[in-house]
Amino acid sequence: MRKRTIPKVLIISMILICLLNSTIYADEEMIKRGDKSETVALLQQLLKDKYYFDYDIITGYYGIITEESVKKFQRESGLKADGITGPETWAALLSQDESDGDNVEVVSNEDTDMALSSNQIEYSTGMECADVALIQSRLNDLGFYNYKHITGYFGSITNIAVSAFQKACYITPTGIVDRVTWDLLFDDYVAPALLPGTASENVVPLQKRLAELGYYSFEVDGDYGPKTKEAVKYFQKACGITANGIADTQTQEFLYSETAISEQSARRSFTSTNNENIVSVNIKPRTNDIIEIAKQYLGSPYVYGADGPEAFDCVGFISYIYEMAGISLPKTNYLQEYDNFGTKINDRLSLNQGDLVFFDTISTDGNLADHVGIYIGNGDFIHVDENFGNRVVVIDSLTKDNGWYTARFSWGRRLIN
Repeated sequence: MRKRTIPKVLIISMILICLLNSTIYADEEMIKRGDKSETVALLQQLLKDKYYFDYDIITGYYGIITEESVKKFQRESGLKADGITGPETWAALLSQDESDGDNVEVVSNEDTDMALSSNQIEYSTGMECADVALIQSRLNDLGFYNYKHITGYFGSITNIAVSAFQKACYITPTGIVDRVTWDLLFDDYVAPALLPGTASENVVPLQKRLAELGYYSFEVDGDYGPKTKEAVKYFQKACGITANGIADTQTQEFLYSETAISEQSARRSFTSTNNENIVSVNIKPRTNDIIEIAKQYLGSPYVYGADGPEAFDCVGFISYIYEMAGISLPKTNYLQEYDNFGTKINDRLSLNQGDLVFFDTISTDGNLADHVGIYIGNGDFIHVDENFGNRVVVIDSLTKDNGWYTARFSWGRRLIN
């Protein structure tokens, strides 16, 4: 940690000049809890010289320790003990100073990042201090802490942010900042993984690069939501690495390399066309991937003719989910239902996870497969409910003997063996 030595008499003189030249000391010129500046560092040093500030280091952050120190000084000086350092408190502090010739060490703002005291090796829920503020600020920079204020208090929001950071760094997500977590957090040379669910400027370059390669065609908004996660997973599949949707170091290395695989190249490597409508997969996807992707869209609304990602009809939903898994399906009801692709499964008790399931929902039209979903196991399937309730993506059961969909089950299609 670098420190700058500044003659105290010079700093004190400058403050006194400002105070004497100001007939009104505006509220915004006062310093109070939550502020972070070199003026705060000066205040802490003055309080420390008078034995009111007993924290080990000068942090420049006006947290609860600084506030309590100011209150104690104010009480003993006959001032209003509000913990806010205004002109009266400054005047009292400076008038009592008897060491104008001494020097004060001020920690610059850019160096407070590494202000962890030597005797403090763990930060957890319930703690409040300047180092917690530094942790929150660093987590915010990395996109894990999204609360609007840097509070210096280690609450549930900070705990969740720390856990997310730890997961990204592949260490046990305890939510506690120990020495290992601290070192990783403030390591300038290791960029942690970007996690789904985060929203920050750090996600923007990821989305832009995915868009350049053709994997992402939505708004570049810094929100690592389902669309970005699916794009990352698709790219990971193309690279032959674990497709978990997390933009870890390995994924980012592939993504930003000059030889990064484009979506068009990935599609060619994934599929070979047998005829105009039916496509088989060369690289075998996993049924778990299909189910995981599908579940991310639970609650998405039904819109006739929509094929995602904001809304779906039943065929659009199936086509979108399977395409994200690397399988291109026929784009019409008739071809999906009747063309000779995959293995036909007549018995619902013989279904496997990932199988398509078809239903005769309109008994008068002569079509035995008006509706389609994806079997997810344990007698359940996921689909766009076009008939009941809120008409959204839901999970329904095929195990009830008198169930509505059970009675209308026609057959299944198995694309993945």
